[in-house]
Amino acid sequence: MTRRGEALLAHLGLDVEAARTQRRAFARACLDWTERRPHLAGSLGAELARAFLGRDWLRRREGDRALDLTEAGREALRSELALDL
Repeated sequence: MTRRGEALLAHLGLDVEAARTQRRAFARACLDWTERRPHLAGSLGAELARAFLGRDWLRRREGDRALDLTEAGREALRSELALDL
C-alpha cells in the first residue's frame, strides 16, 4: 500500500497499522460465494467494514450477511473520494 493510500484510509477512520498486525492476511481479493463478485478480504477489509459501520456509512442487513450503504455513507464517499454513487 502506498503512503498516500494509507493516509486516505486513515482519514476515512481506518487503523491501517492495527490491520497489519493481525494474524490474518492483510489484504487479498476474495470471490463472494453467494453473489460471485470480488470483495476486499483480510484484516484490511474487516477494518474498512468496522470503520464504515462505526460511522454509520454502512449498516448490516437484518438476518443477512449483506451491508447497505447509507445516505450518509453515499455522501461521505462522494465528497471524500469523488465517487459518483
